[in-house]
Amino acid sequence: SVSFVPHVAIYMFSYGLLGCATLLALYGLFRPERNLHEAIDRLLYGGVGLFTIGMLTGALWAKQAWGDFWTWDPKETWALATLLIYALPLHRSSFPLFKRDVCFHTYCILAFASVLMTYFGVNHLLGGLHSYGG
Repeated sequence: SVSFVPHVAIYMFSYGLLGCATLLALYGLFRPERNLHEAIDRLLYGGVGLFTIGMLTGALWAKQAWGDFWTWDPKETWALATLLIYALPLHRSSFPLFKRDVCFHTYCILAFASVLMTYFGVNHLLGGLHSYGG
């Protein structure tokens, strides 16, 4: 029997790490003399790693609770979009634009909007299995 609790807790830790990366990126925009790439990278790797584990535990729980691992529910779809959005800065060497601090930091800040949509927006605005309002 797969429990729902680890799935949610893992996501919460993931959101926390991605939020810290966002705050550090925001700080980096205002203090460009600081080299924050390594610290932000560590937060992103941890956040994305936990996010991935959260998706996997969610799939296991969904199979048990609803009979399918994946249903393209808005929450699942936004979670996948968020994972892909955060995968880009982790491959900074493939994207020359991310070698510029201002671009990397700005992207990391804007990427957090997908976390907010995944957590708040889907729950309150859209329909589906994870919805509170829509």
